[in-house]
Amino acid sequence: MPRLGRLGRRLALAAVAASLLAVAVLAAIDVLALRLEFDRFSRSQQDELTTQVVASLADVYAARAGWSVPDLIAAEHLAAASGASLVVYDAGGAEVFGPNELPMTMMPGVHEAAVLGSERRVPISVSGRVVGTAGLRFPASDLLPAEREARDALVRAQLVGALAAALIAFVLAVVVARRITAPLAALAAATQALRRGEPETRVAVARDDEIGDLARGFNSMADALEREDQLRRHLLGDVAHELRTPLTNIQGHLEALRDGVLPVVPGTFASLHDEAARLGRLVADLEALARAEAAGFSLERARCDLSQIARDVAAELADRFRAKGVSLEMATEPAEVFADPDRLGQVARNLLSNALKYTPAGGHVRVGTGSDNARSFLDVADDGPGIAQDDLRHVFDRFWRGGKVADASGSGIGLTVARELARAHGGEVTARSEPGHGSEFRLVLPVAARS
Repeated sequence: MPRLGRLGRRLALAAVAASLLAVAVLAAIDVLALRLEFDRFSRSQQDELTTQVVASLADVYAARAGWSVPDLIAAEHLAAASGASLVVYDAGGAEVFGPNELPMTMMPGVHEAAVLGSERRVPISVSGRVVGTAGLRFPASDLLPAEREARDALVRAQLVGALAAALIAFVLAVVVARRITAPLAALAAATQALRRGEPETRVAVARDDEIGDLARGFNSMADALEREDQLRRHLLGDVAHELRTPLTNIQGHLEALRDGVLPVVPGTFASLHDEAARLGRLVADLEALARAEAAGFSLERARCDLSQIARDVAAELADRFRAKGVSLEMATEPAEVFADPDRLGQVARNLLSNALKYTPAGGHVRVGTGSDNARSFLDVADDGPGIAQDDLRHVFDRFWRGGKVADASGSGIGLTVARELARAHGGEVTARSEPGHGSEFRLVLPVAARS
C-alpha cells in the first residue's frame, strides 16, 4: 500500500470512522426493530397459548362435569411446552390443580431453571357459566431462548458487517485520499521548487475539479512570476544599455577635453549638455514608470472632463507640432470621469508625443473624446507608417521603440506609463494599427456617476 501523508491518513481514518458509525447506527436500529418484533410475536404466542389452555380446561370440565386432577395434566404439559406454569382454581377461587400436583417424574425441566413472571388469570366458562379460573405464569426473562439466539446471530452478523465495511472503507479511503492528496503534494513540491528559485516549475493538470483549478491557478501564477522575472532582467539590461550610450559619450568628450583633443568651444559643451539632458530624461521616465505602477495608491480623484484635459495637453504641445509640420485636429465631446486629472494629463501627453514622434512632416494627428452610458474614451490617431502586427503586441512593453522607424528616439517607456496609469484608474489603453495606414490609441475609463 503506498505511503500516505498526514492529510491522507486523516482522510482515511475519517472515512473508516464514518463507516463504523454508520454500521453501528444501523445495527442498533436492527436490534431494536428485532426486539420489538419479538415482543409482539411473544405476546401473540402467549395470547394464543392462553386461549388453547383455557379451551382445553373447559373441555375437561365439561367431560367430567367437574374438575379431575389427572385430566388436567395434559393442559399443564401444553403450558409447560412454552415455558409457562399452570394453576387451576374452581369457581370459588380454591386451588384445584398446580405444579405441586405433578409427580416429580412428570414435571417439565423448564420449571427448575426458568424464572416466571406474575400470574395471569383467565376465567374458564362452560355453557356461559364460569366454572373456574386458569392462572398462567410465563417466563419473566426479557428474551426467550429463540429471541436470544436470534439476537446473538444478528450481533455476530453486524460485527462481521462492521469489520467488512471498515476494511472496504479503508481501501476506498486510501484510494480517494491518494487521489486528493497526490496533486496537493505535487503542488507543495512545486511551491518549494519555486521558493528555491526554479521558475520553470509547473504541475500537471489532469483533473476538471477544484484541485485542477488550483493547479491551473498555480501554473498561471508561475507563468506570471517567470514573466516578471524576465521583465526584471530585461529591465536591468535595457536600463544599463540606455545609460551606457550617453555616459560613454560624456566620458569620451571629457577625456578628449582633458587631453586637449577637442577644443573648448560652446559646441562641445552643447553636446555634453545634450547627453546629460538625455540621461535626465531617462531617469525621469524611469521615475514616472515607478510612480505609474504604484499610482493606484496615490491618485487624487476628482470629477473631470477628458475633452478639457485633451485640449489643455494639445495647447501645451502645439509648438512642437508646428515645428515638425504636423497638423493637430481636435474633435472632442464632453467625457466626464472621476479620476486624477494630472495623471490623465500625463497619459494624454504621452499618447500625443508618441503620435508626433512617428508622424512625418505634413502628416495629421487627430484627437477625439466622447462617452456612452458606461465609459468615456480618448482617441489619438495618426497617419504615420503604422505598426506591424508582430510588433503591435509589444508597444506597451518597457523600452520597446519600434526599431524599423527612423525617428525612434526616446526611452520607450511612455506608452508603458500610459497603460499603468490607465489601469490604476480601472481603465485600459489599447492600440490598433495597420502598416502604411497609421495607428490609433484609445484610453477607456469608467464614466463618472451622475449625482
